[in-house]
Amino acid sequence: METYKDLSPSEEAMLNSFFAEHAESIADDGFTERVLQALPTENVRLRLWSRSLDLVTGAATVGLLFYLGIFNRLADVMQNALLRTVASIMAIDTDQLLVELMRFLHRLPHLLPSAPHLIGIAVAAIVLTSLAAYDIAQRRTQSQFPTW
Repeated sequence: METYKDLSPSEEAMLNSFFAEHAESIADDGFTERVLQALPTENVRLRLWSRSLDLVTGAATVGLLFYLGIFNRLADVMQNALLRTVASIMAIDTDQLLVELMRFLHRLPHLLPSAPHLIGIAVAAIVLTSLAAYDIAQRRTQSQFPTW
């Protein structure tokens, strides 16, 4: 049974009884039954053949890809990419990397915001999160209980 928003239990009972009293059945003279009988039935044999054909086609496609050597080429490409990546990592000058890291750590205190700025950022994040949570709660409430 559907519940209505902002109604007391007595108002809801009164509304349900009103709809129950005024419910009308529409005589269709067997129309609904005839439509249901005219609908096509599911052909299990056709579905079985269709799925079998899908399976055979998929297996043939994978076999053709193996025959053409696509998977071997793909493996070669992946292996070359991995070897290039490892070579690039090995080519890094560790001394220069350490120098740049030390420069960054030396400049880090100047890059960070001051304490008042951090407090302002934290307050703004809390306010925005609260507004987003309120908006989500409002949308959920509206979608669960549609207004008529």
